[in-house]
Amino acid sequence: MYGASFSKTFKINPKASKLIKLTAGSKRLKAKWSKRKVQSSGYQIQCALNKKFTSGKKSFFIRKTGQVTKVIKGLKKNKKYYVRVRTFKKVGSKRFYSKWSKVKSIKTK
Repeated sequence: MYGASFSKTFKINPKASKLIKLTAGSKRLKAKWSKRKVQSSGYQIQCALNKKFTSGKKSFFIRKTGQVTKVIKGLKKNKKYYVRVRTFKKVGSKRFYSKWSKVKSIKTK
């Protein structure tokens, strides 16, 4: 008789969050997204001056799964910003990310 062993590795990414609402303020904006309690350690939010997120990009990590809003300060006045959010799960020292949400845009005051 011969014996054999077999192992497989799976990479399971968390479910994505949805960007629900953007509110404009003076040189700031407020983002609100859907909550993901299961399979998540937090959220990443990005805002930029263009749709490809290459110009004027700011990125923030929220490490609390219960926090679903973020006020982004220090933006330029009367500029259009594009915002997206994604969920991450931290396992050991690695982070596993969901897909990005649909991009929404808003003009600051």
